[in-house]
Amino acid sequence: MQVVPSRAICKDYSSSAMISLNRAKEYITLHWKMIGLLQRIQIILSLVLFLILLPFVYSNFSASNIEKIFSTFVFAIAFTFICTWYYPYFKSRKHGAMFNIIVILLLPLWFVFITSTLPNVLRIYLLKKIIGFLLSVSAVTFILTYLLKPNTDTKPKYKALLLMPVLILITEIVGNTSYHLAVGKFLWEPLGEFYNIRPYTERVGDARIFTSKKNYSDESYSFDENGFREGKNHYSSEGKNIVIIGDSVPFGMGVKNDETISSYLSVKLPSFGIINAALPSYSLHQAIARFKTEILGKFSTDILVLQIYDPASQFAIWGREWSPEISWASGDRKYNEKHDWIRNNQILKYSFIFYFLFPRDDQRVHDNLKLDKNDAIAFARFEDINLTELENLRKITDAKIIILPINNSPSARNNYPTEHLLAVETLNNILKKFSDKHDDQYFLDIREYFNSLKKDNLFLDSCCHLTPEGNKAQADALYEEIVMLQN
Repeated sequence: MQVVPSRAICKDYSSSAMISLNRAKEYITLHWKMIGLLQRIQIILSLVLFLILLPFVYSNFSASNIEKIFSTFVFAIAFTFICTWYYPYFKSRKHGAMFNIIVILLLPLWFVFITSTLPNVLRIYLLKKIIGFLLSVSAVTFILTYLLKPNTDTKPKYKALLLMPVLILITEIVGNTSYHLAVGKFLWEPLGEFYNIRPYTERVGDARIFTSKKNYSDESYSFDENGFREGKNHYSSEGKNIVIIGDSVPFGMGVKNDETISSYLSVKLPSFGIINAALPSYSLHQAIARFKTEILGKFSTDILVLQIYDPASQFAIWGREWSPEISWASGDRKYNEKHDWIRNNQILKYSFIFYFLFPRDDQRVHDNLKLDKNDAIAFARFEDINLTELENLRKITDAKIIILPINNSPSARNNYPTEHLLAVETLNNILKKFSDKHDDQYFLDIREYFNSLKKDNLFLDSCCHLTPEGNKAQADALYEEIVMLQN
């Protein structure tokens, strides 16, 4: 049996150790390059975010929020300048950590910038995701900077890592302060009601929840001295009048003032005055409330046109728990608050970091639909409440009422969840049932009319909003119905 000298064994172990050490160095070098890549991503996303936000700052600039916009705009410039100035490959851990500390501390200030300047057309949720990603990348790279970078500094690594709790605390303080500046409340305080208020709408303290501003005008929409959508239509103080109530479809979401249903209808019926009192996000309950508050007793109404989407979408979400007060204006926030595990956690609800890393999806995409298609009680209740709403509307006006059903695009009919489409069909059946019950109520099935046209340029999006061609087609259908009623 051959005996291996101990010196040879030590030499073998030494060689193995050197190989392992070299591999470790290669591993460290590789991952340090990955850190550089992450920091490059930080810079790119920061610049992209800044460029996205810049035009919205100018388009939403007003004297009322000039101070807030100016201050947050300065923060945005400073943040972008820092991201551009610091090259992602740093010579020491100190420089790398400095970059990530600055990024982490400035990220919360972006929240003020976003919430104070952006309209609803740019989804806050997506931007919160980007900021959350930047925040997490900065935190990870801050730690990896000290763990993986070759030791060129004199301070021990553990002392540097002690900065992390301090950094987290400072971030929470800055973040919660920024949130308070933007929202007016701290994270742990009850949000109360949240409403999808647009630049041209304002809160009111009644069933309408919000209404349009009077004499408001921007590059997209304008409203007259009564707060009604302007266009080619006008009110007649002597002749007959048509009043249109409902949501974003009859309002003319996404089209110019002269491309709305009311404008096209006014050209076809010059002897009629036409009021467009529809508003985006309005439910049946809100539309009727606006008619009672802003039109009844103030403007004569000979023909009332009603087209609405809600309460169908909210019924698909809430099921038996649905109530007529829930609409697009507040339903999403109510739903998400109920299922928000962070806000319901007695510890995490205080954390601004968790708020960004795990943002609530206010753009919920029907992942947790509650409507049970076999819940007979829910459907009976839904029908009873909406029929009562419609009967109450009929009692307060002598006008002939033309009701149009929800008219989803082919894309929506093919891709929306079954529960959602069932809720839409249920509401349409209720509207038709009400119209068939009364001789002075008329159900204009715009769905059949659109299908007969066999055109693919009628819908503006995958939901139900109409292009100028779609609005003109609906105006043509209404014209034929109104002419028939006059004979």
